[in-house]
Amino acid sequence: MATRRQVSIPYLDKAESISTVSFYTTAAALAAENTTPGTGVIAALYAAINAVTLANPTGRIAGISVSVAAAIPTDDAAYNGNKFAIFWTDNVTGDKYQTSIPAIDPTAYNTVAGTKNIILTVAAGGTTQIEDLVTAFEAANLSKDGNATTVRVIKKSSARQGG
Repeated sequence: MATRRQVSIPYLDKAESISTVSFYTTAAALAAENTTPGTGVIAALYAAINAVTLANPTGRIAGISVSVAAAIPTDDAAYNGNKFAIFWTDNVTGDKYQTSIPAIDPTAYNTVAGTKNIILTVAAGGTTQIEDLVTAFEAANLSKDGNATTVRVIKKSSARQGG
């Protein structure tokens, strides 16, 4: 079990609402990010999240020594209720968890026909953005017990909020 630390990234949507994407990572990964910003697993996950969301990162990114001032997004799909729910499992205990990413870009994913399930790999007909997100999430994310994790499914939700 790795020593874990939380990283929280606030995102601003078109309705000027803040949604926070939080995850646990290793203390070593966090120290590496703070020593050499933009080069490790945290930076890869941050980039992968930004590749699938229309919201803008804003404020202080908790756990990382970065502060970002964001413009209000203008895209009509950039609201926090238009999101991905990432369902993932602790590889040791089997415990199941969920993390959400707000304001998803409708061009960043493909779904399994007749479902809200996102196709996770390019080989199965998915997008590189989603495959990169899954890879980066599994590399950076730890469970509450500090164990490695596996993404089981990503589902699209679109409960419109704001305006």
